[in-house]
Amino acid sequence: MKRLAVLSLLLLVLAACNTTNESAPNENGANNDVNEIENNNENNVNEENEADDVVNNNNNQTSNEEGQSKEEPQQSSSTSESKEKTPKTTVEKKDSPKKTEKKEDKPVEKDNPEQMLISMAEKVMEAQFNKDTDYLKSVISKGTKIEGASFSFNDVTYPHKQEFFTKETASELSFRYPHKNSEESYIIGYAAIDKVNDYSFVIDFEFVLEDGEWKMNDMDVNK
Repeated sequence: MKRLAVLSLLLLVLAACNTTNESAPNENGANNDVNEIENNNENNVNEENEADDVVNNNNNQTSNEEGQSKEEPQQSSSTSESKEKTPKTTVEKKDSPKKTEKKEDKPVEKDNPEQMLISMAEKVMEAQFNKDTDYLKSVISKGTKIEGASFSFNDVTYPHKQEFFTKETASELSFRYPHKNSEESYIIGYAAIDKVNDYSFVIDFEFVLEDGEWKMNDMDVNK
């Protein structure tokens, strides 16, 4: 009986060992299956991420190409605008440089100064009417002086004084004649009427050439 009991215990122990060994491979296989599933899931996730990256890269390239395509028309339009503006700037450059013309002093009319002297005599009379002594001082000769409202003619055959004419004492002024004394001396005759004293007379303006300019040297009245 004891032997049977011992044998039965041994059989039970052996049976227990076999079941333990059989369950261990099953657990290892199950663990391996779980690991394979997780690896497959990770691989799938990685593949999905890679696919998303590819899609994102394609989208970025597309957007960049669209951006470049939008910028190119702007550059072309700006280029065309610059081309259109270029002629205007060239025109302005052509118009902008203006050469300053030097004012040349007009030469004194020595050969035929009559017209200038006729005009000068009229200005002398107008300056007397307006008492413009500044102008009169600028056109009288060195031998002529202005004292108040009268001339003092000293560089003549018969030195004399002459008061300024007014519009009443020398009205209806009209040119009569020129007379050439020499290349440097002219007489310009004007007729006038003295309405105050009621008579007509002639004024002989003598102009002489001094330092290259014509100056009034005398104003003689012939009644």
